[in-house]
Amino acid sequence: MKAFELGVPEVQAWLAANLPSGAKVGVDPTVLDASKARAWKAEWANMKDGAKSGAVGASAAGAAGATSAGDGATSGVHDSGSGSGSASSGGPVLIGVPGDNLVDLLWGSRRPPVPRQPIQVHPDMYAGETVASKVVRVREAMVDAGCAVLVVTALDQVAWLFNLRGSDIACNPVFFAYALVGTHNRVSLFLGRGTGSIVANSSGSSSSSGIDKSGTSSSSGSGDVDWSWLGEGVIEAMADSNVTLRPYQAFETDLAQLVDVGAKKSRAASSSAEPAVAVLVDKGCCSLAVEAAVEASGARIIEADVSAVRATFQKFYFFFLSSILAPPTVLALYFRVVCFSALLLVLITDDCSLP
Repeated sequence: MKAFELGVPEVQAWLAANLPSGAKVGVDPTVLDASKARAWKAEWANMKDGAKSGAVGASAAGAAGATSAGDGATSGVHDSGSGSGSASSGGPVLIGVPGDNLVDLLWGSRRPPVPRQPIQVHPDMYAGETVASKVVRVREAMVDAGCAVLVVTALDQVAWLFNLRGSDIACNPVFFAYALVGTHNRVSLFLGRGTGSIVANSSGSSSSSGIDKSGTSSSSGSGDVDWSWLGEGVIEAMADSNVTLRPYQAFETDLAQLVDVGAKKSRAASSSAEPAVAVLVDKGCCSLAVEAAVEASGARIIEADVSAVRATFQKFYFFFLSSILAPPTVLALYFRVVCFSALLLVLITDDCSLP
């Protein structure tokens, strides 16, 4: 089947039409969006056995946003068939298979290694805004949403937030990563997918210390993390922006620690019963595994369109460019003169060239 072609059914429609009632459908929870899983289960829950033949005619849906892949960084969802989509409804049952991806196990040693290309710093002059400024705006949005932790899983959002670019995916300037932003002065970037397990400290939990300028973790007793594969200036840029570099596999542990910190601060600020810490996730690209990790930490999930924060900043550029490309009004001519004068000034004084 070739998705989104005329006459080709959607995956959930084909499964419902070709599987018996109550059949269990296994999925890798690290690569399936939680919102898509809920939509599948809701569709299956509303199905009748006699209506299965018409399921193949369902129209194609829009593609979901990119999410960070797993490699054991997060726990799976063992069984999601207890809710909607159960056997009694006439539809399949969705099962998240924890642990290693079954296809990867069959692939074995013949599978190419997970890409881990050097990451580059995207200069502020091209990004248009510093990392620190972006984090401030993100935290303001978090406060408005009433959450203490933001989980960033979309690769383009991670690249934008930290002004970094990579090439882990061909023809895309992104890299495999997770990010956590807390309202209490904690920002963590998780890098190095496919590099094996992290080294635990004596208490059995991963360290949350920062990274020194030499490219290794500075925690005592936790073992050093090799960051030498990162591109030039990445460690320094993240340190200057108060961003902590963490191993990719430490995401779930650090999420639980960050939620615990938020819970303690909430208890200290409120005399009422202990409220559940709210964790903000992107409703369009939060995987089943990430959702399970948030729930396992004891937090309450808030879904929102995280990309709206970036879109707010980009509106300025749309206005700026539209002013330049607009018909030759007085305002448009003014913006053109300012834009090209600033560009000539940069080229002359800094001896820069266009990217």
